[in-house]
Amino acid sequence: MDEPFPARDNLRVLIGRRLADGNLPRGALGAVSQTYGSSEVCDACAKHVSPSDVLYRVYGAGYRCFHFHRACFSIWRECALTLASPSKRTDWNLSAP
Repeated sequence: MDEPFPARDNLRVLIGRRLADGNLPRGALGAVSQTYGSSEVCDACAKHVSPSDVLYRVYGAGYRCFHFHRACFSIWRECALTLASPSKRTDWNLSAP
């Protein structure tokens, strides 16, 4: 069984490290879709996204797909856009499932 979901401040630190290590993308990417999870592993926190949680799929370069919980996606997007150069920034217009 997974450990409890990390607190928001802990997520911010974890996501910042993953961005710095190059394990999460920065800046503009391809399509973003939302659905409910089916036990995918979140690329930000490494916890499973349960069927009761919203799953964000973010498509990156090289056809790589990243999976995020709603909270992880929000923090990742904020951190990634802060680190991206102005020419690489994008704004995603999303609606919840």
